[in-house]
Amino acid sequence: MNTTNLFTLDTAIVAAYLLITLIIGLRAGRGIKTMQDYVIGTSGVKTYGTPVLVAALIATQIGGGSTVGLSEKIFTTGLIWLFISIGEGLRQFLVAFFVVPYFGRFEEKLSVGEMMGGFYGVPAQVVTGFMGAIRCAGEVGVQIAAIGYLFHYFLGVPQLWGVSISCGIIVIYASFGGIRSVTATDIVQFAILVIVIPVIAARMSQHAG
Repeated sequence: MNTTNLFTLDTAIVAAYLLITLIIGLRAGRGIKTMQDYVIGTSGVKTYGTPVLVAALIATQIGGGSTVGLSEKIFTTGLIWLFISIGEGLRQFLVAFFVVPYFGRFEEKLSVGEMMGGFYGVPAQVVTGFMGAIRCAGEVGVQIAAIGYLFHYFLGVPQLWGVSISCGIIVIYASFGGIRSVTATDIVQFAILVIVIPVIAARMSQHAG
């Protein structure tokens, strides 16, 4: 392990970002008292407005797969991946126009499991929750492993440290504040994406000539 790589400007920037994210997540999650507060963030308060929801959704959808991963696929395989990514956008529009309008009937439900339970009973609710947990655990596990690898490759931080630090921060603020903490940190991530992605694109264009 090269300890000199642990004390660089890049490492300091990443550490500051993680610390700020943790602080914002913990502050936003204060006052959680009920499960409804934790899951959907409402307890006699005004629900999130459209700008906040849009920012949170964009920050959630634009991750490593849609930036680094998609760029790598286009570079190694060809422009076919560009059309595949456009298809994903079309899918989102179709869901928004033809599926979401029918979700009003589930206004009092807190999870997909409860929705399924309303139609097919408790066994369906339990199975849906169990399968959803497995799927989410797999997705989070892959992303955390990728973060650990990136920490090691770019910053010289041991992969186990990268996994432990990043995963620990996410678990702490998400467990403490639920959807409020997640939404607040998503807004911060959205603001960073709006700044960083154009800068990276400009630099890549310059290097490409």
